[in-house]
Amino acid sequence: MSYLDDDCWEWPGRKSGGGYGIMKRKGITYQAHRFLYEMWSGLPIPDGMCVCHRCDNPPCVNPSHLFLGTKADNNLDRDAKGRTFRGPNRKNAKLTDDQVRDVRRRYTRTSYHNSNAPELAEEYGVSRSLINQVASGRARNHV
Repeated sequence: MSYLDDDCWEWPGRKSGGGYGIMKRKGITYQAHRFLYEMWSGLPIPDGMCVCHRCDNPPCVNPSHLFLGTKADNNLDRDAKGRTFRGPNRKNAKLTDDQVRDVRRRYTRTSYHNSNAPELAEEYGVSRSLINQVASGRARNHV
């Protein structure tokens, strides 16, 4: 095993809100893992590709922990590792899964402007817009 296969190399500089290392070079801000991936591999990152972490540690810049993937690959990797925050697991979730089911069961609309969304919104302490989005499946479609 080479030294590259060992522990994470934590970026020592500034970090983004998501915990990724960030750096500036010639006035341009880069995510450190992307910049260093290109530097170590000697190849540019193709358009639309992500630099993913095997270690699930956003500030890690160890090249043996990084790999290229599409956005879909990155999302599947995230989901497989249990890092998806959907529904009531999201810190800003306003409705539980049971409440979403109840809204969908009880929601009625007789015309574009005529529905019981205002009553449901008041009952659950959320906006009419959220009720309409939940009822139509545009929000919380995993439930």
